[in-house]
Amino acid sequence: MHQAINLGPCYFDRTDNGEDISDGQPGLPMVYAIKVVDANCNPISNVDVEIWHTNHKGVYSLDDSQATRRSGQGGLQGGAFNGNNICTDASKPDVMAESRSGRWFRGVRTTNAEGIAYFISCLPSAYPPSSPGQPGLRCTHVHARFARDGRQHLTTQFCFDESQLDEIYAAHPEYANPSNRRKASNDFEFSGVDYRNYAFTSRKQADGSLLSYITVGINFT
Repeated sequence: MHQAINLGPCYFDRTDNGEDISDGQPGLPMVYAIKVVDANCNPISNVDVEIWHTNHKGVYSLDDSQATRRSGQGGLQGGAFNGNNICTDASKPDVMAESRSGRWFRGVRTTNAEGIAYFISCLPSAYPPSSPGQPGLRCTHVHARFARDGRQHLTTQFCFDESQLDEIYAAHPEYANPSNRRKASNDFEFSGVDYRNYAFTSRKQADGSLLSYITVGINFT
């Protein structure tokens, strides 16, 4: 069974959900396939799977004008929304303006009869360095919430295989990729778990996109 990992300060819900959550943002195209199973590895249908992640610059979208829930409100934990400028650096007006203009890389899908929810998205980037020569605060990751019948059952995060990321980032210079970027192995949010159990398996497709998949065990009792 997967364990809870911090919601974080960058969450808000997006209600106009479709399968493609990229909203035309640039980046390496990626399909996420998230399978939900019970303690006996049986697939579970009708689970609402919600994800959110950064763009290729390591920045989150911040247009929460239509949101009904966000970090720090409505009983959700994770710190004040954009606390400490973690999601988007308010000291950079151009970055903040771009971030506030969209709701990209956020969405919710419902698992099918096979227990799988699909998202058309892009590869996120690790957080940019907080200062020259320093690694960013977080590794490349995806946030996720799981709910069934209106009841939240799990909030967690997923990472990526770092050897795969080395190859991907090397081939895609548009991504923020400092040589000393934060790795999942030394990311504080994964310190209480074996991060390898939270890593997507990614496969390159014929069209150059990636398919990233993971199976998530949840106890719904």
